Amino acid sequence: MLPLSRASFTILLLTVSSTFAQTNFWQQTSGPASQHLWSLAINASDHVFAGSGGDGVFRSTNNGDSWTQVNSGITHATVNALAINASGHLFAGTTSSGVYRSANNGDTWTAANSGMANSTVYALAIDSSGHLYAGTRSNGALRSTNSGSSWTAINVGLANNCVRALAILASGDILAGTNSGGVFRSTDNGNTWTAINAGLPSYDVYAIASDANGYLYVGTDGGGVFRSTDNGGTWAAINTGLLCNWFRCFAINSSGRLFAGGDACGAYRLADNGTSWTALNTGLTCPDVHALAFNSEGYLFAATWGNYGGVYRSVASTTSMRLVEDIAPIGYELGQNYPNPFNPVTAISYQLPKQGHITLKVYNVLGREVATLVNEVKEPGTHKVVWDATCLPSGVYLYEMTTRNTQVSKKALLTK
Repeated sequence: MLPLSRASFTILLLTVSSTFAQTNFWQQTSGPASQHLWSLAINASDHVFAGSGGDGVFRSTNNGDSWTQVNSGITHATVNALAINASGHLFAGTTSSGVYRSANNGDTWTAANSGMANSTVYALAIDSSGHLYAGTRSNGALRSTNSGSSWTAINVGLANNCVRALAILASGDILAGTNSGGVFRSTDNGNTWTAINAGLPSYDVYAIASDANGYLYVGTDGGGVFRSTDNGGTWAAINTGLLCNWFRCFAINSSGRLFAGGDACGAYRLADNGTSWTALNTGLTCPDVHALAFNSEGYLFAATWGNYGGVYRSVASTTSMRLVEDIAPIGYELGQNYPNPFNPVTAISYQLPKQGHITLKVYNVLGREVATLVNEVKEPGTHKVVWDATCLPSGVYLYEMTTRNTQVSKKALLTK
């Protein structure tokens, strides 16, 4: 069956309002010309990249309105993982051929496989130093400190050599999800690993996420979703509202809301700091969601697998609109900057429930003010400001929003 065209769908171009339209959450994009997709990545220019199960990499520079196949130099067409570093370089993890790198937005690719022994790569992650980590089917975890030019195995303490998920925490710790072996943590850049599996049954771990509260989440192949509120000390299932037990991906928007993609049951959103999920599947013709990603405007993209697979996009921003189940009025919210880490420009969004004076300032780790981004009266609604840190050194910064009623802050990481 040929991929469904954009003309087959009613395109809903919604104006920002207080709730999501209940008639449709998703619309399918115009492609790519593959119905079997494994991975997604979105760069600082909001270019969307999709990795497929046989057709290589596709790129859209217009939010999915059209797609181009960009495979020059890739010799294996199954792309299980995609990642983008602070310099905008793309990395693709493939089946049997390791990692490929593109320094020109996907136009051409070169092998970055030295030391990988033709590995099948399931997961990629990049830390604040630009070090690249790969999770493989049979060679465990590997690390590259030179953008993929060479790789070193880092498996001391890693009891299972099939690594399906990787995540870099704000602390710099690395988490690895394995086949039937649970989750492992490294506090020393992957040199050694320790199991953190208390309360976590022996399921395959396909996805890992960490939210703004420091809570950890894992998506499993058979047990649904588990959460740890004590940094991995203990885990508990949070599956209320989920219609299946196979979860392959997470994404967190700039407002800190967690979304999950399931195999055969679509997409879900977790109630804020809660344990119950709400399905977000209207308009999602294909329920097999293998990857989720947000662009800078808060639109959610889903890569799906099946006869009606392809890339789907939410019909409106998930950060500037309130979901159907949210009953309370919108409060004061400060979003996580995007991208993060960044070099040297990033965007910060915030929400106001009523008109008022707001200041948004940036401080260095010594508490010294380095920038004032906003200092004026603002109307209620969602706002965004761009911070250009060209003249500042690399490091961790604190940006703080202050109003008459609230004060809230978040961290941003500048890498040069």
